[in-house]
Amino acid sequence: MRQLLLPSARSLRRGLTLALELSACVVVVTALGGASCLGLGDPPKCKANCPIEADCEFRTLEACEAASCEPLTGTLISPDVDACLAAAGDCLEAAACACDGGCDRIDECSDAAPDESCVTTCDTLVEQEPTQTYLENRCRIDAKECGDLAACSSVSP
Repeated sequence: MRQLLLPSARSLRRGLTLALELSACVVVVTALGGASCLGLGDPPKCKANCPIEADCEFRTLEACEAASCEPLTGTLISPDVDACLAAAGDCLEAAACACDGGCDRIDECSDAAPDESCVTTCDTLVEQEPTQTYLENRCRIDAKECGDLAACSSVSP
């Protein structure tokens, strides 16, 4: 099994700097009654794609909102999936949004060669069981550790 790589010192410094800037922003904005963080721009709309997940009955609005944003930085946890969800025209397209990321995560955590048929298989499963397929793949994408992937096969709506 592949080992997870730890972030570089530069990435850690960048994350700490952003966290400190956001903390300072909250204090300044609260004190001044302002509407945005000085120079940081508006916060990302992490919850913007949750209505389609709720409408398609993938996750509740609350569960989606809790899982979609990195709490410290306010950034999207899965920007590729969220961009795909924003463009999805229906629930089948929305369910397929997690296929690429789920398959990438399986490959990342496997000692074997990448499974070239994973996305095609996932697309087929989306046609048969869209909610279950979305939940399993979203679970894989959101899993903190590779060892957590096995539990994703038993997630349920």
